[in-house]
Amino acid sequence: MLSTVTRRIGKLGKAIRFRFVAPAVVLVALVILVPRIANRDQETDQPPPTPIQVARQDIQVTIPAVGTIDYGSILNLEFGQTGVLSSVAITAGDKVSIGQTLASLESSSLQRALDNAAAALERAQLDLATLVATADPSKIRLAELDLREAESTLADLISPAKKSAITSGESAVASARSQVLSAQNSLDNLLAGATDSAIADAQSSLASAQANLVSAQSALTETEAGATDLSLQAARDKVAATREASASAKRALTEASNDHPRKVAEADAKLATAKAEVTTATTSLADLRAKPTSTQLKDANTTLEQARLTHADSVRTGSNLSAEQKERASVVWAKAQRDHTDAIAPATAEDLSKAESKLAAAKASRTAAQATVDDLATGPDLATLQDGVTSAERNQIAAELELKDLEAGATTTDLASRRANVASATTALKAARARFDALTADPEHGDVRAAEQSLNASQASLADAEARLADILDGADASEIRKAKVAISRAEITLADLRSPVDPLEVTRQELSINDAERQLEAARDALTDATLLSPVNGVVLTIEGEIGERVSGPMMRIGVAESLLTRISIDETDIGSISIGQPVTLSFQALDDRTFDGSVSWIAAEGTIDQGLVTFAVDISVDSPTPDLRAGLTSDVQIIIDGAQNVITVPKAAIQNTPRGPIAFALQDDNTVQPRRVTTGISNAVMIQITSGLEVGDFVMPNAAQAAANLRNTRTTEVQRQGPNGGGPQSMRGVFGGGPQSRRGPP
Repeated sequence: MLSTVTRRIGKLGKAIRFRFVAPAVVLVALVILVPRIANRDQETDQPPPTPIQVARQDIQVTIPAVGTIDYGSILNLEFGQTGVLSSVAITAGDKVSIGQTLASLESSSLQRALDNAAAALERAQLDLATLVATADPSKIRLAELDLREAESTLADLISPAKKSAITSGESAVASARSQVLSAQNSLDNLLAGATDSAIADAQSSLASAQANLVSAQSALTETEAGATDLSLQAARDKVAATREASASAKRALTEASNDHPRKVAEADAKLATAKAEVTTATTSLADLRAKPTSTQLKDANTTLEQARLTHADSVRTGSNLSAEQKERASVVWAKAQRDHTDAIAPATAEDLSKAESKLAAAKASRTAAQATVDDLATGPDLATLQDGVTSAERNQIAAELELKDLEAGATTTDLASRRANVASATTALKAARARFDALTADPEHGDVRAAEQSLNASQASLADAEARLADILDGADASEIRKAKVAISRAEITLADLRSPVDPLEVTRQELSINDAERQLEAARDALTDATLLSPVNGVVLTIEGEIGERVSGPMMRIGVAESLLTRISIDETDIGSISIGQPVTLSFQALDDRTFDGSVSWIAAEGTIDQGLVTFAVDISVDSPTPDLRAGLTSDVQIIIDGAQNVITVPKAAIQNTPRGPIAFALQDDNTVQPRRVTTGISNAVMIQITSGLEVGDFVMPNAAQAAANLRNTRTTEVQRQGPNGGGPQSMRGVFGGGPQSRRGPP
């Protein structure tokens, strides 16, 4: 009985143990098998990584930055002298080359000065040649005649005045008065300036004089050669030309009568514009003198605060902006600080001086515009234009008469008349050209001064002529007799000099005069050259000051030197120690389709800039071979090459894993298994790393060392689980890398 109960209890215990132990065993099996199944599924879904072959290539270590290109050298160009701007051959933004003409000044007076200097040199050379030449018997004879004339003058002074002397004195007085009147008119014309009608009249007279000269010369030639078919045709052409000149003069008269209202309207518009410019310049000067006002201070502070908030938001932790955008925000913040400093600072003396100069220039323009309006208020000089019509008609009639005479045949009287006409026409042309040049040339201080001196000289000559006439009427006094005796003495000395050998001291003195004349000629030539502004460099015109017709002085235009293009960047203090002058740089421009240019480090700031606790240093990058499409203001991506090696063994940086025992790579063996291998590394950049030992060209390594290490650990863990606590044989890596058995050896 007892044994039966015992057997039943044992069976019941076994049932209970099976009921509770079996589920536990199943649970443990699921814990072990499910991860392995999941890993196997994951390995099946993701293909194994592909090994990469070790090779040699070049590697560079760079420091990236972003900057803006600008000109490192800007030239301020100006004329070598002050003058009236006559032409400007370029505009702002134009590209210019070395030696290209940029602008020029009015050079008519400079050309006259050059001509006068050349003539003075020629006279000095002629005087020297005359001095060293052997005395000509005719010159000696002339000196003897001069001596006799001086003696005769003394005799006349001693004898009572003759009627012929009185007449001559009166004639001299009349001629001197005429010269005074002419000099006074010339000075008045210079000071008053020329009107449009006067210039038109002078131009018409010049054209008429030219036609008259051509006509007279042609007539003389034809008269001397006799009438031919060709000369007759030329005379007919001349008649046609004079008829056209007559018609042109009539059209000028008609246009002056009809075009005057338009000129008045244009002059009124220019005057209104000039008055507006005076108002604007006055307001600007007043604003500068009052700077800074409370409104300006408030606006400047508001703008600065907005820029500060924008910058703080861009550099805060967690900002989504890129490093480039943050850098640009820092640049904007720095510019806002500079603008704020400029806005709250009082106007400088230079700013006030420029504003005052601008106001003075605007007032001068207004005065000139008012003068033009006043000049037009009198209306066109129709009487003068009518005289031009009459003159043109007279020329037409004369040409027709000449044609008629030519057809009739020439006489001796005709030849004399033709020669006289040529001489008269030549004189008239010179006078007309001189009058036209005087009217169209701007009156300069030197011209006015010369006119004043000419007037003074004419007045002195008049006074001298009147005094001489008075002396003739009153009889010679003791002083005149003494002057006559002095003249005799001078004539005797001149005659003696001609008869005596050449004085060496006089030759030296004359040679010094030639040297002075040569220096003056060179100075005049330089002055004429300085009236043309040439580009000294290849570059781009940035600004131009001055308008055609204005008197200019000082800097006129600014040119950015093409070879000086550079990019200013900011380098963090942690990187500045790696940068030195001359390091190669690569620049790329997104605006130019990511084109790249070579450059180099040309300047490093000696002092850093602190902004929000960050210290940066300014660095300039010069462009080696800039092209015309590189413009100031373009943003450039900069890569400063601080280190590099050529033809060295390299692998991706991700293929190397750093361990306490040093860097390792996971190399693929001949049996298609993966083995960790210790390596020695050199320089590296963001992508590649140099291998100095441990790997050879042709080896294969896993591209991702971290992934390879994880796969190796997972595989070894799985092997341990398969073998159980007692271990087993070597683990095959085919399931991971598709190869043979995995070596269990660690890094060598």
